[in-house]
Amino acid sequence: MLNRYWTRAIVVTLPDGSSRSITCGREAANLLLGQWPTDDGALRERALQACYSLDKGMASPEAARLAFLDACVEARIWAVG
Repeated sequence: MLNRYWTRAIVVTLPDGSSRSITCGREAANLLLGQWPTDDGALRERALQACYSLDKGMASPEAARLAFLDACVEARIWAVG
């Protein structure tokens, strides 16, 4: 399920200066779809796919977490976790 919690939260700082703690696939997908600074990016798409695969039981929470971290790097979003 998208809301399966990750082993460690990821704290991101968005371009507007706000910070969010992301703890599960649902929060990651919501951020990727709603507040992400771009609508493109191969790693963003991979992270979304990992979150949806998590929802279907086809990916682990850790795989989705790592894909989300990669998307943060691609988008130049400060992420710790």
